[in-house]
Amino acid sequence: MKNLKRISSQNLKECLRTSSVAPFSAIVSAMIGAWIGAMPHSGAWANTRPDLVSVLKKEIESQRQNPSSFELLTQNWETQYGLKAFQPLIQIASNRFSLDADRYIALMSAAKLGGHGSISALMPFLHDRSWMIRGAALRALSAVGNSQTGESIIPLLRDPALVVRTEAVEAVRILRPRGAAEALIATLEDGDNYRAGKAQWVPQKALLALTTLHASEMISRLKPFLGNPHHSRDATFRKQVQQALNLLEGRDAQETPTTN
Repeated sequence: MKNLKRISSQNLKECLRTSSVAPFSAIVSAMIGAWIGAMPHSGAWANTRPDLVSVLKKEIESQRQNPSSFELLTQNWETQYGLKAFQPLIQIASNRFSLDADRYIALMSAAKLGGHGSISALMPFLHDRSWMIRGAALRALSAVGNSQTGESIIPLLRDPALVVRTEAVEAVRILRPRGAAEALIATLEDGDNYRAGKAQWVPQKALLALTTLHASEMISRLKPFLGNPHHSRDATFRKQVQQALNLLEGRDAQETPTTN
């Protein structure tokens, strides 16, 4: 099972202060720098101490000024409580009155502890009001790697938040749900993913996903992007489209195709 990248000190600090209008690279660093180590299969959750929710919440809150300690905090929870911490962490993550950064830590920690058994508990977070939490849920489900969750991820390709749409493309690439190629083409055709004639990260990710999926049946749908006047100012994106077409047609990505 693939691991997720660990949350760095800088990443969590960005989570606490960045907004959805910040540059994409900063947002992604803030939201998607998540970690889930090798996640175990799990059965029924163990009984929990009635006060464990309060204990975990206070520990999260006490570490806000030292984000780098959250990784160690999660390791300590895994050692001290194991699966007993899972449901309390989900409860903390579900509290919409808490800070998103606190909910984020709780959700990603719960996913690490729960592994495959956490899927049903993670799914509702795909519809959370917070873009940070929706993105965390996408990354966690991708890490679990259950393809049956893929079709639930496709609607997030149309999420209002650009950063969530970007993460949804990555999730589709990893989970390969039924209808993935058609959904990725629709993402490329969605005008919300372009600004001032230039692709805004989502289309580039979609092209990568299409080549990863070897979606050669979509070649005819990709070719019109080369001459689309709406992309006339974005030579880089047109080059990326051509590279994707080359790969799907069995050529080297950098090859310049000949014209008759």
